[in-house]
Amino acid sequence: MERTKKRPLASGELTLFQALSFTALLLFVGSSLLLYFSNLLTLLITTFGFIFYSLIYTIYLKWATPQNIVIGGLSGALPPLIGWTAVTNEISLLPLILVLVIFLWTPPHFWPLAIDRIEEYKKEGVPMMPIAKGVTRTKKEMVVYAFLLLGASLAPYFYGLTGYFYLFSTTALNIYFIYLCLAYLDDKKNELSMKIFNFSVKYMFLFFLATYIDFLLMLYV
Repeated sequence: MERTKKRPLASGELTLFQALSFTALLLFVGSSLLLYFSNLLTLLITTFGFIFYSLIYTIYLKWATPQNIVIGGLSGALPPLIGWTAVTNEISLLPLILVLVIFLWTPPHFWPLAIDRIEEYKKEGVPMMPIAKGVTRTKKEMVVYAFLLLGASLAPYFYGLTGYFYLFSTTALNIYFIYLCLAYLDDKKNELSMKIFNFSVKYMFLFFLATYIDFLLMLYV
């Protein structure tokens, strides 16, 4: 694909053996460090995420179903839980909600890019949602996920885990995200594709920044 052809493995700068060897080295060293400096629970969750993404998603799901990035998004959603267990050695409600937030964010984040690059995905035979179910259906599902994302994002406040700064910040972020997804429904030329994709990247940064600032405010104010 055009957006990935310059990556070292795709361009031939690295052989498959070199890539697998480096991956194995990183897995061994990283797992050893996690076990030594954190705990077994963190190692198990991280290993699950690695196996799920590299084997289940990349080798199978990506090519088997239009729900590929929906299901595969679970592995990319695990970092908040991994960070939490590394410090506390336990699973709690807040990191699980944050995992859910990233999981629900993934489809409306990635599908605009899939729509923008739909011809490339067709050429490579990857059954992305816009190809398998159509662009219109994909946009409608983006709206559904955007509303679900709003609900998941507000959950920490209603469970008493965050404060007002988090509530107002995340509400504003989600309302704008929903607005973009709704506007996308009438965008026949798909001109909003990259605008939504780029905002979704900023959304995740701003969401966790707001979470951190809210924590500091609750701690010191």
